[in-house]
Amino acid sequence: MTEKRPAILWFNGAIVPWDQGTVHVWSELAIRGVSVFEGLRSYWSAEDRCHNLVALDLHLKRLYESARIMRLPVDTDGSTLTRAIYELIAALGHEEHLYVRPTLYVDSGRYAASGRDVVCGAYIVAFPVPRAQATLMGARCCISTWRRASDLTMPPRAKAGAAYQAFRLPLIEAQQRGFDDAILLNDRGTVAEATGAAVFIVRDGDIITPPATSGILESITRGLVIDLLRTEYGRSVIEREIDRTELYVADEIFMCGTLAEVQPVVEIDDLVVGDGAPGPVSTAVRDRYQAHCESPVGDRPTWLTAVPTSDAHHPD
Repeated sequence: MTEKRPAILWFNGAIVPWDQGTVHVWSELAIRGVSVFEGLRSYWSAEDRCHNLVALDLHLKRLYESARIMRLPVDTDGSTLTRAIYELIAALGHEEHLYVRPTLYVDSGRYAASGRDVVCGAYIVAFPVPRAQATLMGARCCISTWRRASDLTMPPRAKAGAAYQAFRLPLIEAQQRGFDDAILLNDRGTVAEATGAAVFIVRDGDIITPPATSGILESITRGLVIDLLRTEYGRSVIEREIDRTELYVADEIFMCGTLAEVQPVVEIDDLVVGDGAPGPVSTAVRDRYQAHCESPVGDRPTWLTAVPTSDAHHPD
């Protein structure tokens, strides 16, 4: 993901110019990557002239669960971050879809877990992100030679900054081999997830996805997609282990995540998936999910939160 740097960000209580959002090179954030974060989408509705955040409450809940798992004694609460997200989006003034990333981090306090010994901070950035071409055309994926860490190594359930180094080598490997993304297996050799998305397969009419115990992030988009399939299409979704070779014989494969949205997979390890085009389940879910995210206020699903309008302005 390559983004243009925005003019401003929210940093420890205030909106400041981008260049003022700094921490010292000797902070725990810089030295050991001690942070937890969330990534959520804010969809612009031209009809309603407002932004709508996807599953804001669920994302903030997971953010604080990650902080709890990683023993970060943060002192910035969810209501503060909610107001800050609203303020930042209003101040930016973008009339387009945004990616919003709140982060809680440790400035100082090596390996400490008490608020008496740790200095924490928080920041939020937001910027436009175009829809990935693979969302329409389908992605080409490979099975990575790297494995997803287990819950006893680096808990996948915690969305920690340092943990995302585990996706760097798989993604580089995939790109060097000419693929768009990599799918990782877990320590048991079954399918976990892609580098930034949950994985689903369609096989003999069944829709299947790895369970949370397969070494995956408890994806919020995955939960929304499962609910959409069950409530709007009347389809059951089976959560079970998936063998590597099941990917090779699947009728369809698709991935989903905040940035990925819903992406069909048209090739896996140089094997064509189905007939090589996005399949009917993948495209139906993709189109329905996007329609929900971009829907006007009257048709908006309950998991969208409208960002209040504001007269906030950019700082000088």
